[in-house]
Amino acid sequence: MRLSVVFGTRGTELQHLERIFHCLAKQTFPDFTVIVVVDNPSPPQLLNHPSLIPQYLKKNVRIFTADNSDFRPHSPGKASYVRNFGIQQADTELIQLFDEDNAFDETYLQQAIQHYDEMKKQMKTEVVICSTLKWRDTDIIQNQGFSRFWYGQSRPKVNRLGNKAFGEIQMFSGNGVLGSAQLFKAVGYDEQIARIAEDLDFTLSLHETGAKLWVYADLVVRHYERDKSRLEQARIGFPEQARQKARNRFLFVWKHGNVWQKTAFWVIGLPWCLVRLSLKAIRYGKQQKRNIIKGLFRWCWEGRKAVSG
Repeated sequence: MRLSVVFGTRGTELQHLERIFHCLAKQTFPDFTVIVVVDNPSPPQLLNHPSLIPQYLKKNVRIFTADNSDFRPHSPGKASYVRNFGIQQADTELIQLFDEDNAFDETYLQQAIQHYDEMKKQMKTEVVICSTLKWRDTDIIQNQGFSRFWYGQSRPKVNRLGNKAFGEIQMFSGNGVLGSAQLFKAVGYDEQIARIAEDLDFTLSLHETGAKLWVYADLVVRHYERDKSRLEQARIGFPEQARQKARNRFLFVWKHGNVWQKTAFWVIGLPWCLVRLSLKAIRYGKQQKRNIIKGLFRWCWEGRKAVSG
């Protein structure tokens, strides 16, 4: 087989799993296998549900749990470890990464591989194909990638294709990334950056190998994530999340930035981000605002500790 479709799951959201397996069963491109990593210490029997995986697809689905493999649900690498584990199981030329709460039309894999083959031939280098991420069944675009990281504001610069059919990006967050299995295995997700910024870090690391990242308007993934508050959307919905974001931002900057970019982050980006996110916490944090701000102001301590150790 040419392609492995890889995604992780807690195994607890039956509606998400039914949806993604249904999408995969309808694909016009037949030459793929599905690798599912169940990130749950005691996986429920949902994956044995008689109607969950369509019969046609069952022979091509490989499910990994702590019970049938050396997968470790409590790995400190968290989401990055789950993805790395799934990537390492692939024995195909290409890997398509999804999240369990994704949906896509029946020609998705065929289109993605066609884009990959065309761009690789044209660019004469390794390429990574990224989707347009849309919010559920609407035309609201959640993500078309990021053109660069803005160290002076400590945030990625959002890409918008506008009327263009496709465009080059440096980073992509989340769902619908296709590329060489060999490249994905060589780069891997950084298991120190275990949550929140792991997708940005992974795709920027791919870009830094010389691979070209391309996002397409006609390659649509629909994202059925749960409704989130404004603070959850900013990744500071609760104190521990705020601390995790802070720690990962330091790790990301120190990993990818040059001396001038690190200086811009330290002198401008860090204070600016602290003020901006603290104001969000004050406005939307309700009873949690004080603890969220405390989490944010552990940036310096958590960040210095992370990058020095």
